[in-house]
Amino acid sequence: METVTLGQAIRNAIAVEKGAKKFYDRLVRNSKDPEVQAFFENMAAQEQEHVDWISDVAEKLDAGDLPQSPDSKVHGVERAPGWCDVDDINLAEAVSLALEAENSAALYYDAMSDMTQGAARDLFLKLTKIEEQHAEALIAFRDKHFP
Repeated sequence: METVTLGQAIRNAIAVEKGAKKFYDRLVRNSKDPEVQAFFENMAAQEQEHVDWISDVAEKLDAGDLPQSPDSKVHGVERAPGWCDVDDINLAEAVSLALEAENSAALYYDAMSDMTQGAARDLFLKLTKIEEQHAEALIAFRDKHFP
């Protein structure tokens, strides 16, 4: 992976988490099942917490002015075009897409941790673990609802 500035990596991370929140919010709106709604409401809330936390950490890291938009490195993560088409897929497909995106995000954050040091590295290592936990939660949800 080519090098990326800390500011760009943080902007990308914020975009990844916002994309995931938007996806999970749409799953909540599209579901009539209270259990499914509760699961994805929780996932969306966690993604918003990540956006807020990353923004706070960015200020502490003195990453400077963040770029206005994410770069192409995040298109294959949680901002994939499939996230926008949730209205046209069933729940099993949505869970599969979410799982793929969470795993991709974990790999992206892990790569970013290899390119950074100190507190920035800690940020990306923590994000890697968070995405892995999201993937585990999605696997448990999938296994329960689609054995």
